[in-house]
Amino acid sequence: MSNLHVLVGREYGRADARWVNFDSCLISIELATVFAVGPMCVWMMYAIASRAPYRHFLQIVVSVCELYGGTVYIYVKCAS
Repeated sequence: MSNLHVLVGREYGRADARWVNFDSCLISIELATVFAVGPMCVWMMYAIASRAPYRHFLQIVVSVCELYGGTVYIYVKCAS
């Protein structure tokens, strides 16, 4: 199984060298996505399933976070 992880990491490194070089901007964006937006997505799924009145607000917040992360990710790639 660890051999599979090595192969996947190698392919990511070929596609985007920042994953191999540990770009601090990329790492900070991904950490924010994993630890903040990820749990918010689970909360949003629960809100949608239970038809909570705040589900629309969560959808907007998650969407804006993803748009911001994608924009910064692309901007840093083009700027470097």
